[in-house]
Amino acid sequence: TSGRSSLGLAISMLRRPGVATICLAEGLWNFALAALRAFVVLYFTMGQDRSPTFVATVIFPLVALGIAVAAPTVGWLADRVGQVRVLVVAAAVYAVGMALPGFTSASWVIVVIPVVAAGAVTVMTLPFSVLMRLLPGHGHGAASGLFGFSRGLGATLGPVATGVAIVTLAPVLDDTQGYAAMWWVCAAALLLTV
Repeated sequence: TSGRSSLGLAISMLRRPGVATICLAEGLWNFALAALRAFVVLYFTMGQDRSPTFVATVIFPLVALGIAVAAPTVGWLADRVGQVRVLVVAAAVYAVGMALPGFTSASWVIVVIPVVAAGAVTVMTLPFSVLMRLLPGHGHGAASGLFGFSRGLGATLGPVATGVAIVTLAPVLDDTQGYAAMWWVCAAALLLTV
């Protein structure tokens, strides 16, 4: 019966203002991130015919640059202007940055990689603190479980949905063997959170 009461408490959390919204957004942010992790190397190596060395020496360092700049500043910025504002702006910028490679495979697109990485860091670090502020002094354990479930669900569905889109759109996006679809699926999930 304690399992039932814990489940009931977690479900009742969804009725509290903002809790369902932040959990849904967290699921979508993880949907996009997991899809990106699953297919980004394939996009460059198979879809753009780049070498693994290019990915390791150009793409990954650009990601690291975005993370290194964003990680220490996101919390500071959120404390000054508000966590939700920072999340909304970050999700919008992240979504636009993710959509660009879906429309062009020009080399200049790699300059948005640090911005995309900064957006990813932001939507991965701030949401839990938003959730905790929405709750009174009790129920944090149930809310954490609910939040973790939404994160896991998004991380599971993102690669599956993106893989289906890649296969389905491969005939249309034959110049990248369909891998450009990844960018649109991820961008759509991110835009839904805005």
